[in-house]
Amino acid sequence: MRGSALGPRCSGGIGFVARAGSPGAWLPPSPRSPSPLLDIGTNHRHTVGMPTKIGTYDVMQESVERLHGSGLLLVSGTNGNPMTIGWGVIGPIWGRPIFQVLVRPSRHSFTLLESLGEFTVCIPTDEQKGACGTCGSRSGRDIDKIEACGLTLAPSEHLQVPYIAESSAHYECRVVHVNDVVNATLSSKILAERYPQGDLHRIYYGEIQAVYRH
Repeated sequence: MRGSALGPRCSGGIGFVARAGSPGAWLPPSPRSPSPLLDIGTNHRHTVGMPTKIGTYDVMQESVERLHGSGLLLVSGTNGNPMTIGWGVIGPIWGRPIFQVLVRPSRHSFTLLESLGEFTVCIPTDEQKGACGTCGSRSGRDIDKIEACGLTLAPSEHLQVPYIAESSAHYECRVVHVNDVVNATLSSKILAERYPQGDLHRIYYGEIQAVYRH
């Protein structure tokens, strides 16, 4: 669903803003095969039905609501490190569907995104508010957040980065551009409110390859 009711327009897309908040080979499953899920804690594969591909903007409203609530889960790296995000922009730029995510250089996710310019964005369910809290407050450098939250990963159709199987839907995105937030051109009020210690975000422009409902 597209329209101004969802939020202010920004950078050619529909803006939605809330609060700030090892490699392994993932092979896409056959289109006719069930998705194998990898339980990080037990290294045991489960089998469930395939997620359903939907329209690029079909879960826009749900995404906005989650950003204003407990957040979305940004997954990066081939081992699937989730980080809770509360800021983002989604919409058409350069004639392509783009999901913009903001990540600080101090985050483990920053290193993973720099190494592999791909990410998934997963929409958590109401039951995963605790997981959003953990993924927004703990670093993947220190703990395996998938195991700590009792979640499982499934391989994406278009990326090497997996998605969270228990989420209600997910976006698969490939980075096509990056841009750094620059303090010299940022509102002094926003700079004081959001960056009192520096660590300004890098913005990753991910072209949406596909969106799936689970």
